[in-house]
Amino acid sequence: SLWSRTAAPRDAGQQLTQCGGRVKPGALEQLPLFMSSSRHPIVQKIRRDCAEPFAAFEQCLERNEASVMNCAEHVQRFLLCAERVKLAT
Repeated sequence: SLWSRTAAPRDAGQQLTQCGGRVKPGALEQLPLFMSSSRHPIVQKIRRDCAEPFAAFEQCLERNEASVMNCAEHVQRFLLCAERVKLAT
């Protein structure tokens, strides 16, 4: 799987892209599964704190199954939100 269960979710941007900043094939489609199945504390916090941009991204994927690259703006908004999430220490 593209999404490692041990990877830090805030590294999602790196996992989504390859050299040159292009999105890896299949990466966008796997993000919702990773986010819904991970028990990592930061993923759970991201799901709560970034629920709105993530829901918009999922809806975009549903509407654009044939061309998921149309959802790049949605995933960018979600990733920007996720990068700002911090765990309480």
